[in-house]
Amino acid sequence: MSLKKSFNKPLTVALATVATATLAPVASAATFNFSFSNVGGPVSGTVQGTLTLPDGDGTNLAATSLIVTSAPSALGYTLPFDVLANPTVVFDNSFTVSGGVITASSFVAENNDADTLALNFFPGTFGSLFSVQGSIAPFSGVVDLNSTTLTYSPAAPTTVPEPATVLGLLSVAGVGLLCKGRKLEG
Repeated sequence: MSLKKSFNKPLTVALATVATATLAPVASAATFNFSFSNVGGPVSGTVQGTLTLPDGDGTNLAATSLIVTSAPSALGYTLPFDVLANPTVVFDNSFTVSGGVITASSFVAENNDADTLALNFFPGTFGSLFSVQGSIAPFSGVVDLNSTTLTYSPAAPTTVPEPATVLGLLSVAGVGLLCKGRKLEG
């Protein structure tokens, strides 16, 4: 057996292993849009954003990302505003998903500047609100105490391939080229 042929077999096995590993399922997440409007606060308007939860149905799912993408300028935020960025205290972070739809939620976070965002946190007491930036009063901005305007909807999926998928496809192509080269030799 030539050196070239003995080298090709381990290389083919190694590339096949890499291809299999990179094509393995990757943990995924589900992204949702949220929106609520002012009902009883001093700032008129609507707050909108996105939140990311573990993929699939479940209870007590914690958001791993929560971004406010649109809010009245009177609140004073530079948008997009990352609610979970440090330093932040999250008092409650619980979402229930059934059939790919958020059916229940309770979320409230506050950063060191006392900027507060709540989504359906103790309706009737806090509800859904987004305070004026830098205010120590949580009810200083857009407020819906009973969360009557709070809505969630699944965000449109993205179609950009993940790096692991691209690497896996390139590995499979490499294995195919090696196999074709071996057939031409023999």
